[in-house]
Amino acid sequence: MNISCKSTCGICNEINGISFIDRYNKLVSERKNIIAETDNFLVVPSVGPLNDSHVMLVPKKHVNSFNAVEDNIKSESRKILHKLNEFIKEKTNNSLIFFESGAGENIDHSGGCIFHAHIHCVYYTKDFETALNKEIKFSKIPSKHLTYDIKNGYVWYMNNKHDEFLCNNPLLPSQFLRYLYYSSNLINGNWNWRRDNNINGVLKVIERYSCFYLS
Repeated sequence: MNISCKSTCGICNEINGISFIDRYNKLVSERKNIIAETDNFLVVPSVGPLNDSHVMLVPKKHVNSFNAVEDNIKSESRKILHKLNEFIKEKTNNSLIFFESGAGENIDHSGGCIFHAHIHCVYYTKDFETALNKEIKFSKIPSKHLTYDIKNGYVWYMNNKHDEFLCNNPLLPSQFLRYLYYSSNLINGNWNWRRDNNINGVLKVIERYSCFYLS
């Protein structure tokens, strides 16, 4: 495909059909990891998924965060998120929530661990939302005084009512939001995708979204 071109980026490699994760590479090379695709975006499973809803929306162009995505395609990303939510609600009667640890350009205090923009999409739970608001001081979007901190990083969150929230420079450790979702929901498994790729879980995610498409 050769849309992205940063050879050191795992997501760029995945976009171009390469993965260095055992067992996942076969899915990636055969493009069976792609749940949905447009000219600008892919929907793919999160490696080490927290449950069978856990996918990521990623831009094909390498940027650190969604705030760096061109304005003319940002609206497309929101439409994809809404379609994912509609699909899951119809199929499972659950809503999705969405969050991003937007990587900073100078130093990353966002809690992310990959310097390629990606939005996590996962089942809404009240326990996670309660834990999230306890740990992070969000401001609601839109707000005239809000600007995204692209230097130090930020956390963005969209709840099950499509309200959006932002916290700049949140001073979070790597994979923090994954850990918070795991611990608040008492998940029996592992939150650390680097240590537990959980390819069986990936296959369940692909099955969950098997009839999803973008028109």
